[in-house]
Amino acid sequence: MPRQRSLAVLAALFVATIGGLLIGCTASEKRLQDHTKAGYAFLNAGHVREAVLEFRNALKLRPDDPALYEQLGKALVRAQQPFEGLPYIEQAYLMDPSRTEAALYLARLVAASQPERARDLLNPVLASNPDDDLTQQTLALVLLHEGRQRKALQAARRAVELDPENVDNWIQLGTVYKAKIRRAQDRRQRPASNLFKLAISAYDHVDKLKGGWSRARIEKARVYSIWPGHQKQGQATFIDALSLAQASGSPLEIKLAAWAMDEYGQRRSDAKLRRRALRAILEVDEDNYEAWRALGWLVDRQPEHSGEELYSELLERRPDDARSYLAYAGFLVQKERRDDAEAVIRGALDDGIDGAALQGWLIRARILDGQIGDAVAISDEMINDFPDDRETRIASVWLALAQGRPEEAANRLHRILATEQTSELLRLLALAEYRQGRLAEASRAIERASISVQSISFPILRLRARIAHDSGQFQNTVETIRILIGRGQKLDDGERTLLATALHQTDRRDDSLSIFENMLEQQPPPRVAVLAFVRLEGENDPTRAYQLLQQVLLTSPNDFEIVEALTKMDLAAGRAQLAVQRLNQLVAARLVDPPLLLLRARVLARLGAWDASESDVLRAFEANPKLPGAVDLLFTIYTKNGQLDDVRASFELAEKSGVLHPGARVLLARLYLAEGNLERTREMLEIVVQEVSGFWTAQNDLAYVLAELGVDLDRALQLARKAHAGSGRLPTTADTVGWVHLKAGRYDSALRYFERAIKLSNQEREEVDPAFRYHRGVALLGLGRTTEAIDAFESALSQRSFLGAGDARRQLEAARHQQSESASSS
Repeated sequence: MPRQRSLAVLAALFVATIGGLLIGCTASEKRLQDHTKAGYAFLNAGHVREAVLEFRNALKLRPDDPALYEQLGKALVRAQQPFEGLPYIEQAYLMDPSRTEAALYLARLVAASQPERARDLLNPVLASNPDDDLTQQTLALVLLHEGRQRKALQAARRAVELDPENVDNWIQLGTVYKAKIRRAQDRRQRPASNLFKLAISAYDHVDKLKGGWSRARIEKARVYSIWPGHQKQGQATFIDALSLAQASGSPLEIKLAAWAMDEYGQRRSDAKLRRRALRAILEVDEDNYEAWRALGWLVDRQPEHSGEELYSELLERRPDDARSYLAYAGFLVQKERRDDAEAVIRGALDDGIDGAALQGWLIRARILDGQIGDAVAISDEMINDFPDDRETRIASVWLALAQGRPEEAANRLHRILATEQTSELLRLLALAEYRQGRLAEASRAIERASISVQSISFPILRLRARIAHDSGQFQNTVETIRILIGRGQKLDDGERTLLATALHQTDRRDDSLSIFENMLEQQPPPRVAVLAFVRLEGENDPTRAYQLLQQVLLTSPNDFEIVEALTKMDLAAGRAQLAVQRLNQLVAARLVDPPLLLLRARVLARLGAWDASESDVLRAFEANPKLPGAVDLLFTIYTKNGQLDDVRASFELAEKSGVLHPGARVLLARLYLAEGNLERTREMLEIVVQEVSGFWTAQNDLAYVLAELGVDLDRALQLARKAHAGSGRLPTTADTVGWVHLKAGRYDSALRYFERAIKLSNQEREEVDPAFRYHRGVALLGLGRTTEAIDAFESALSQRSFLGAGDARRQLEAARHQQSESASSS
């Protein structure tokens, strides 16, 4: 029986099911039925917010029914509101993990932003029920996000075979064909013409099964739009899709078709087509300010017209809505008429229009101008005049971000998002998480923002590109930036560098170098481009890389990242003395600069000048006890000089006297760890983590110790992840995340992080810590990959001595013995 049903049919079935249970129903049961009917009625009319309210009322009457949660979540997904539906489906799955359809729906919803979680949700269902079309359909989607297109095509075809009447199966098949087309085009290859035909055929099947459906024609139009020589068919099909949607009378279908046509019009620079699409949206949704703003710019670009004509129409039609004035002011700011924009806002305030929203605009304007004090003063007025208004809460988020308090901003946003979800609030959440270094959380938020927005949002795309790049999702970075380019957006140097780096990381070196060359010809070359070029091409062209760094240093002598990069290149080329001379001059000019002192200390340690190195690192450590790397270097120095016992005794005395600062306490913990005293190590680190927020070195060490003790592994993983984010994704913290996974028996996850630690070390032109290779070997052994594990252990032991070398030797011998016995038995 086909799984696909319309919302109306689904509503009827669901209400009928309830009705069967409500013979002789009570008043509360009758209310449940009424709320459910109303919810589906609103969904059919495209009024999702009202539907959610009705469904929440139904859930209050039956909060323990997972079936209700699941059905409501699915209905919301069908209504193109996936992140409205996600919490309902997730709750159904949490209440009853045997609900396999809920697991599959969840996997589909998180596949783009959380592919590993999607795979974890899918695998048990795939093992128990592989011959179900929804299972294969979901497998196809997950495989696409894993980059495995051939396997994805097999799964999508299998889904169609299992249920050829299910339109979702055909849609997924068409999606796979489109992905194959996009990949070929992205690689500057010409896709086979049959791929376009197969994609069109899949959507034709959908159209036929639905008896004519605007969404199927939208997808057909999108295929035509990327098929060379078929642009006229693409445009005609978009128009046809909109006409069909308008004939249906559904506001939701009209908006979906119109936004798709607007997107196509943007790519083709077809202003007339875009104006038609946006007017269609406003005919059914006058409240859509995104459409008003886009249409305003299109009118402004018409000969002998001005965007102010459109805003006059808006203010005439909606004179009491503060958003009308905000939209107009935003237009004026973009036209570089900031004073006129502020006059519009203040005039609306004088007329008694919603003061909170308009004051919020003034706060953002002051923040953008760098006038934080003025922004705070307006915020104080808002808190006094509108203490419970949402705009007051949102203004506090802007201020928290502007004042460098991203954790507070994120917490405030979570509270706001509990009652409403908009693309802009989700973008702000992604920004707050990103500034904390919480890339996984930032990625999830920006994907939710991308899906929630009705048309392309350039601020969302720009942030999405940065998050994808820093998360190592380089293909996603390329695709996102190319959307910006395709929409005529100018890239700044940072974004061009992101694109060049992402192309380099996805084996398109020539394209990458072409972008770098254009930027590096500037005088002086942009530092962000120079640093990226040195990181990626320093080994291939060390002379050019070194010259570029020197050029930037001439104009920015206090740029620590440039100095650090030059120092690394000097050390790699055996020019340690030259590095010291440069650092001596800089240190003399800056008095106490902890990072610079620590850098010189590292170079001196390489030269064997242990006393001078210790002097520098102690000065740096005293000035900044949380300085990353200081504890590690001091421990190395004291180990090399045989001073561990003396230093420990000195620190213990300071601890008893209450004068030991947090950084020194972390070092004392390291000394206890070297003795094997895990409990005392944990005791010291717990104190630091409790007393000092964001001290990632302490968090990292505590996570490692908890893993070694085999206790509180969930907390250990949380600490390790915080440390990894706080450190800026250092190799050592990646290794600790892997170590916690290893101790929890999650060998696949552990291996990914150990390999990430090795890769990060290579990218930073640093020696790979042999412990990383040893840990990788343990994970490989846990996965039964004995030969690879032996190679990893041998590689680790061929380097310098390291903590755990004894165990590495034992593991190596055991692995060799196991391999030998296996060979003998075979």
